[in-house]
Amino acid sequence: MHIWAFIAKDVSALSDATTVEGSKVMVSTTMNKVMINGAQVIKADVMTSKGVIHVIDTVLLPEDVKASL
Repeated sequence: MHIWAFIAKDVSALSDATTVEGSKVMVSTTMNKVMINGAQVIKADVMTSKGVIHVIDTVLLPEDVKASL
C-alpha cells in the first residue's frame, strides 16, 4: 500500500509519479490494469486523511533501502 496524491482516473495520463516518501515510480496501464514499477494495483482510491491509498500486490522499496539489503 502506498499513499499518493492521485486518484485512479488520473493515473492513466501518467508515465511516472512521485510517492509521498519522495521516490519516483514508473506507472503504466495495460489491459485495464494499473502497474506501478511492475506491481499491480489491486484496490484503488482508498481515501484517508493523509492522501489516497492504492493497494498493490508487491512491496516497493526505495532504492537506498534495496541497496542495503
